Amino acid sequence: MTTSWPAAERRVVITGVGPITAIGTGRNELWNSVLAGRSGVVLKQQEFGGAACGSFPIAAVPAFSAEAIGLPLGRFRTLTQDGAGDDVDFHYLAAASHLALKDSGLRHDPDDNRVALVLTHENPGMDRYVGKVLETARLLSNGRQTGAREPKALFAELYREHSPYVYGTHSFLYLHWVARVLGIHGPSLFINNACASGLYAIEAAALMIRSGQAEAAVVAGADHPMSITKYLWFDGLGLYARDGLMRPFDDRRSGLILGDGAAAVVLEELQAARGRGARIYAEYLGGGFNQEAWKVTMPSISGDYCARALKDALERTGVEPAEVDVVNPHGTATTLWDAYEARALTSIFGKGFEKPLVTALKPYVGHMLGASALTEVVILLLAMEADLVPPTLNCERPDPKLGVRPVREAVRASLRTVVKMSSGFGGFNAVGVFRKLEADAAGPRTPAPVGGGP
Repeated sequence: MTTSWPAAERRVVITGVGPITAIGTGRNELWNSVLAGRSGVVLKQQEFGGAACGSFPIAAVPAFSAEAIGLPLGRFRTLTQDGAGDDVDFHYLAAASHLALKDSGLRHDPDDNRVALVLTHENPGMDRYVGKVLETARLLSNGRQTGAREPKALFAELYREHSPYVYGTHSFLYLHWVARVLGIHGPSLFINNACASGLYAIEAAALMIRSGQAEAAVVAGADHPMSITKYLWFDGLGLYARDGLMRPFDDRRSGLILGDGAAAVVLEELQAARGRGARIYAEYLGGGFNQEAWKVTMPSISGDYCARALKDALERTGVEPAEVDVVNPHGTATTLWDAYEARALTSIFGKGFEKPLVTALKPYVGHMLGASALTEVVILLLAMEADLVPPTLNCERPDPKLGVRPVREAVRASLRTVVKMSSGFGGFNAVGVFRKLEADAAGPRTPAPVGGGP
């Protein structure tokens, strides 16, 4: 099936969402938890060699099974030599994509289609590999791994045991595995722009649809930072909230909390979505993107890159600042990054602005790293659907020096245009603009297949 309308007229909309978070899996469970003001933070205990080696707060997904949401991944255990079916990152990406497709009602011929796949993750398979390394280190320290073997024999054994895990960190494999599970055959892309990855991924998928390369796209991101190594890295940088409370834009903010999980969205061309009677969450108007090329773990505080991305997003989409109803900043609750974002916001909307409303969402689900932007986009879309702005949890004393006043109690408001901001280590800045469409007067229709099949 070939799309007939010109590329300039192809408008991209979001028709499905698939969240897997510490406070809920699926749109309804997640939104109900947001309405209840729940946080998914728990204390994670770590052991090494049977002894406790530390603990840290994290927003962790409770026991999760892809089979429970109707995606039997067990049959894919032989996808790789070590069994991709055991890989949590693979489970999350596939399951979130499955949820989003199910929510959208989009049907595609699993053998013949032009559905695109765009995935994000900061370091897929790494948590699993670190676990294998630690297990080996424990055995070596106990003398049970070495025995009396020669170094060459030991090396051969270690290579045999570890190489599948190393190979399993190749990001292209996740595109292959997820596409194989879902039967997706359109263009594919893996994006790693740190915490801004989700917005970069939506932009890339939208370009595929606008150019005619794809008729629809699944965009999914995941992260599973459950080993203590990632916590130790952030904590060593002074960026982790040891008390388990993220306080974005609060004068007592002390850092972030890692978040576990995944999120996915389905993008389609507007006329195709309307033609099949799809529910449309919002239109993706476009965004602004740039690279600071300065430091890895701190923003260019003397520059204006974050503000420039926000300004570019508004100008490129033709949205006036006064039209924006809600802004969701990156909101990491770290001293420097919150101040950097606040400066960007006040440069566009003015000091102490009252509109747009500002809400930071990471205290609900933690900082989900490569999945953070997509997860927060999903919450924003649900907020638009409900015309309700959820409050910024734990922000009890907004820092007066920032000139930003986050929403501290739920606000009922007509939400038409929302803006999502993300910044990532490595200097990545991204801003996406989403707008609610007027009600589709055509009414619902039976979903039709998508792709080259009958």
